[in-house]
Amino acid sequence: MSSERWRQVDGLLQAALDLAPEKRRAFLDKACASDPTLRGEVESLIASYEKAGSFIEQPAIEVDAKVIAGSKKASSVSGSLNQYKIVKHIGTGGMGEVYLAQDTKMGRKVALKLLPGYFTSEEQRVRRFQQEARAAIALNHPNIVTIYEIGEAEGRQFIATEFIEGETLRQRMKSAQMKLSDVLDIATQSASALAAAHDAGIIHRDIKPENIMVRRDGIVKVLDFGLAKLAEGVGAHEAADLEAATREMVNTDTGMVMGTASYMSPEQARGQKVDARTDIWALGVVLYEMVAGRRPFEGETNTDTVASILHHEPQPLARFAPDAPDEMQWIIKKALRKKRDERYQTVVEMLTDLRALKQRLEFEAYSGRSASTGENETERIATISKQAAASTVGEHRASTGDMGTRTASSAEYIVSEIKRHKRGVVVALLAIIVVGAALLYALKFMPKNAAISAKPFDRIKVSKVTNNGKAGDAVVSPDGKYVVYVTGAEGQQSIWIRHIATGSDKEIVPAVSNTNYTGLAFSRDGSFIYYIQVTSDVGTLYRVPVLGGHATKLIENIDSSISLSPDGKRLAFIRGTLNPAEDLLMIANSDGTGEQKLARHKASSLYPSSRELRSAWGPAWSPDGETIVIGVRALERAGSSRDLYAVSARDGSEKQFTNVSWYSIGQIAWLADGSGLIVAASDQTASGLHQIWHVSYPGGQTRKVTNDANNYIGISLTADSSSLATIQSEQLSNIWLEQSNDAGSAKQITTNNHDGLAGLSWTPDGRIVYTTRSNGNPDVWIMNGNGSDQKALTSDAAIDDRPWVTADGSYILFHSNRTGMSHVWRMGLDGGNPLQLTNGSHEIRPSTTPDSQWVYFAADTSGQYNIWKAPVGGGEAVRVTDYIATIPVVSPDGKRIACLFFDEHSQPQAFKIGIIPVEGGAPLISFSIHPALPEYRWSADSRSIIYIDSSGGGANLWSQPVDGSSPKQLTNFSTDQIYAFNLARDGRTIALVRGNVIRDVVLINSER
Repeated sequence: MSSERWRQVDGLLQAALDLAPEKRRAFLDKACASDPTLRGEVESLIASYEKAGSFIEQPAIEVDAKVIAGSKKASSVSGSLNQYKIVKHIGTGGMGEVYLAQDTKMGRKVALKLLPGYFTSEEQRVRRFQQEARAAIALNHPNIVTIYEIGEAEGRQFIATEFIEGETLRQRMKSAQMKLSDVLDIATQSASALAAAHDAGIIHRDIKPENIMVRRDGIVKVLDFGLAKLAEGVGAHEAADLEAATREMVNTDTGMVMGTASYMSPEQARGQKVDARTDIWALGVVLYEMVAGRRPFEGETNTDTVASILHHEPQPLARFAPDAPDEMQWIIKKALRKKRDERYQTVVEMLTDLRALKQRLEFEAYSGRSASTGENETERIATISKQAAASTVGEHRASTGDMGTRTASSAEYIVSEIKRHKRGVVVALLAIIVVGAALLYALKFMPKNAAISAKPFDRIKVSKVTNNGKAGDAVVSPDGKYVVYVTGAEGQQSIWIRHIATGSDKEIVPAVSNTNYTGLAFSRDGSFIYYIQVTSDVGTLYRVPVLGGHATKLIENIDSSISLSPDGKRLAFIRGTLNPAEDLLMIANSDGTGEQKLARHKASSLYPSSRELRSAWGPAWSPDGETIVIGVRALERAGSSRDLYAVSARDGSEKQFTNVSWYSIGQIAWLADGSGLIVAASDQTASGLHQIWHVSYPGGQTRKVTNDANNYIGISLTADSSSLATIQSEQLSNIWLEQSNDAGSAKQITTNNHDGLAGLSWTPDGRIVYTTRSNGNPDVWIMNGNGSDQKALTSDAAIDDRPWVTADGSYILFHSNRTGMSHVWRMGLDGGNPLQLTNGSHEIRPSTTPDSQWVYFAADTSGQYNIWKAPVGGGEAVRVTDYIATIPVVSPDGKRIACLFFDEHSQPQAFKIGIIPVEGGAPLISFSIHPALPEYRWSADSRSIIYIDSSGGGANLWSQPVDGSSPKQLTNFSTDQIYAFNLARDGRTIALVRGNVIRDVVLINSER
């Protein structure tokens, strides 16, 4: 039928349907007098609608005998079908009888749907049913009923699905008027289910309250894909008649309409081709019914209902639900557009709007709830939701009686409001002009940094936000009212939001086993939180609504926090690559698409040297959008020096603008006016603690904001730069002893709270050489094996770390940055005669051979670490590995070296502990161990590698035999971390550095 012919038929059909049934014949006699074929087509469609009257209000199985010629009534079933033991008949559903059954193999309840006998009469129909059922089986989604099996028994086709204990949405709506929060919860879950189905090419075609179940725990399940069609090889909007075969299954009469009348789309009612937008219409009808308590399209007969769908608009939602927000009216109106092209084009678009509305109301309710006291929780939520909804509806509700239109853009919405409120808008525009002129004057004649005091954060007030000591990262909302933070032990972290004024907390991202969260960032409008989920040292960027909900995965393989452009449309981050070995400054769209390389540096150039700072670090995008600032380690310069570089956001060109030579740079944040930045960094000569700095731009002058005994991790500024959120961190540690054969013998031997963090080593006579910050600086000390007679061996302003005593007791090897760059040094056991042994680039982690002749160490000479060795007595260094490897530990027998190396041949590529010959070469053995800290040692017999594992909460030592047999737990601690350890020469006693990190969120306010 041509489109012109169809328009002619459709016009006559609609005119006829508007008449009483007894008047239609006379109308057609006159209208079709010269075209009997046309009259026949119209009468056929009228007959189809009348037949639909008895069909569409019932599940398909209830009308089998009435509308299917030669069909047989479903017979009752008892006993068993295959492994399913029938318990009882529980109802009828689309295309089948439904029974509660027990799956005797799996030991679970199932809903067993038996297809009517007539269904098996034709092989083609059975094949099509099986094809579509298999497609439904593939829909693995929490809001879609799970199909366990499709099969045949005793000549009957059946489907076994999960049994859901709950109530249908129809039952829920009959029981009481639904709360708006419940409406949105059910609607978003239903839309999520349809999104998954549409993504798989499946259209439901029979969405209605009877096919939506709500479990007792609130989980929604979309049921009964009995009318669903598989979009075979076509897109959602392509003109394939996906409905024809199903129409044929039910009745061969032309124009037979599938679906339930009140929920059918116009195209469905006309018997036209359907696509995913049909489900969007039906969901809009269900949404209207949940809010209004009645259907949008009704009539005395189903024919009248269909006519209403085709020709009439729904009654204004505000008439039945005066407190419904404008956004709800917009969403429903857009879903119920008669023309498909004017509806939501995908259910994902509708889902996005539903979630946005749900999030806004929850946020408003949460804000009000946080500030209120003494109210009943349930009553409080209901009241606040009602007030929030009412305040939104009041001024903007349409006065025309229509539901209002959800415009396609903000501009269209503003135009519509101007037309509606002309007088008020004129006044508002005049006010805007005055304010705008004032702003232009201020921008032109006021000093650039007038908005921020000449010395931002010159006078500060520090206030603690959390006090459980387990915060990992934190950001403050643009308006300064909320803080979002990571909390929990390593591998057991979750993300929470706190209302600062009241201290009320809400979890927004739950803990996932063996997963950490870093890199928090608010979206520019404060509606979303970006975060990085780190699993097995691989970071993935996600975005989640600020009060929780579905998290969207955006970017994989991300190594730093992100920084958003001023308009929030793009983001910048750092990514390290190993082949080639380089660090990349990347930019991408805020949804994770469109990645681009903006700048590149040698490997390890952009990373903080401090492991602790890596929980919060990254680039900073300037307020004018032109510049991205990064911290860069200058590999070509002497010393472990890092400075700030300004990178053009347009072409990637760079310019260094500070000359501080920091030891490590963490988070960077711009002041709102662009006059400078706030930076978390540690300098070369101080204690190595990370402090907060102010850096002017573009001058690069620096000034410390904090100068105390804490570490500060992360920087997050409010929109006006008046306050910042950071993590105030103090790492506490002491040295313990435990007998290697007695897991319960541990005892603490030091009480300084800062001992051993950077390593310890035994002397041949049983003393312990260790690092400490007792005097405020990282130095090397020595004490007796019982903790007595503690003495300092170094006392300079440098960082002296990782002591290693030679086997003959002649020297202590350690690395130090006392010359500006980290090198390996040696000194006597009394601290005398210090001598620099290496002169390369960034040399760390010394370990000597049992003959005390050679020292092995790691050096970063070309942007990646390799293992080297040098004579303990002094001499030229020799490279041992040409692949990425670090932290060498020589075995007691002097034959092998344990190291941390990057296995680029494994899938996925990862760092592993490898055992290599002392002469060098490829690893002989490797272990996929992911220790909490890169600390490991050999057993005294050189047969095992001992390492730290904190996966069980408290950290413990484990022993991994190099022959590949199962590891063995050596200690049995239930609390605290282990930062370092070493075995006495005889292997009987273990010295352990145990403690914890106290990390809390603090707000630092700039007092002006």
